Amino acid sequence: MKKLPYFPFYYLDWLSSSSVSMMTHEEKGLFIDMLSRCYNDDGLPDDNKKLQRLFNCTDDLLTPVKEMFYSVDGLLKNEKLDSIIKDQQGMIKDKSKAGKASAKARAAKKLQKLTAVEHVLNPVATEAQQNSTNRTEQNRTEQNNTSLSWLDTAKTEYLDFCELYFKMLKNNGKVKKNTNWKTEAWYNAARLLVERDGENLERMHQVLGYVSKNIDDQYFPQVWSVPSLREKWLKIKSHVQRNGTKTHSTGRNNA
Repeated sequence: MKKLPYFPFYYLDWLSSSSVSMMTHEEKGLFIDMLSRCYNDDGLPDDNKKLQRLFNCTDDLLTPVKEMFYSVDGLLKNEKLDSIIKDQQGMIKDKSKAGKASAKARAAKKLQKLTAVEHVLNPVATEAQQNSTNRTEQNRTEQNNTSLSWLDTAKTEYLDFCELYFKMLKNNGKVKKNTNWKTEAWYNAARLLVERDGENLERMHQVLGYVSKNIDDQYFPQVWSVPSLREKWLKIKSHVQRNGTKTHSTGRNNA
């Protein structure tokens, strides 16, 4: 785990320690240096010659200071420093958990806002209907997890709408090269307009006709796919209301 670039200095512990009090100022300075290096390197080499070269000190100066450390697996460590590192690691973990919890809360709040926007398209939706939709989505996910293709359970009426929308775009020269209408994204957008947003296929075909009539209007939303149609559904309804124009049916039988 990544360490903090510092460790706390408990001055009361320092002043009250009899071992530290009996040190000379030179030994205290060496002790601080050794603690800092021990913290940074996760231990010191348990070798007097290496320590003398590392801290540029004599053996006489090193000997009493070395007693403040204990040896394990060829390394020198300090009990107080071990305790400090353990506390720091706990603090880092706590902050990490708090950060993740905060991010999760922000994501949930954002989802609530998105859900509120969706309900503008279906203001009469009840909580029971929403719960039913959630169960439908859960069942659909479970079906996907059993390796079934989404086409295996796709409803014909939604596929038909996607195909008709694609042909309308193609006739108006709005289809990009290699565009494929028979995709899960297109199908789900058509399905969710009905099952989640509360629209119906008759209304969707009427809007399709309205889109076809106004698609070249520079102020009309660019809805060149079924997913973008669902995303901008509210803008299209506003466009209809603003222009006072009735939508035109595509003439498709939706019974």
